[in-house]
Amino acid sequence: MPDQWKCLKADGIEFAIVRAWLSYGAPDTEAKHTVANAHEAGIEYVDVYLFPCRGKSAAEQVAGTIENMDGVKFGQM
Repeated sequence: MPDQWKCLKADGIEFAIVRAWLSYGAPDTEAKHTVANAHEAGIEYVDVYLFPCRGKSAAEQVAGTIENMDGVKFGQM
C-alpha cells in the first residue's frame, strides 16, 4: 500500500520498523513488500524486527528472516 506510506511521509514520518518474523516461527511474507513500499514512498530509514518464537533457535529465526528479506534494503546503515 504505497499510498499509505506516502501519506505517512507527508505527515513527517522519517523511519519505519516492519515485522519480518511471526511469533509462531515463520517469516512474515508481507514484510518484503512492506519494506519496499516504504522505500518507494520516500521513507529513508526502514528496518525490520523479529517477533521471536520459543520453538526455534535464535540462529534459525535470524537466518530465516534474512533469507525472506533477500533483495530488499533494510537496516540503519
